[in-house]
Amino acid sequence: MATNITAIYVDATATITDYPTRIRGVSWFNVSGDEAEIVIRDSSAGGTIIFKAGLPDNGNSDVYLTDIGIAARTKVHVSVPASVFGTVFIG
Repeated sequence: MATNITAIYVDATATITDYPTRIRGVSWFNVSGDEAEIVIRDSSAGGTIIFKAGLPDNGNSDVYLTDIGIAARTKVHVSVPASVFGTVFIG
């Protein structure tokens, strides 16, 4: 099923949508010499974790999902350390 995809750039911990959507993919880069962790939650900073990944020092990760994606039933909140930036694809 085709759907419109929106790309949202993330370089700080924030709520990136205030509406239900689906995560279709993520692309991250860690510029630190230390390992880092990305956490995406359904709802606010204390919400249910729907995606979590670790990044090696100076590493990157690209994850693209099938049409179904990962449902965020209320909104999408992303937690990243200062050394991580990337794009979340929703739709």
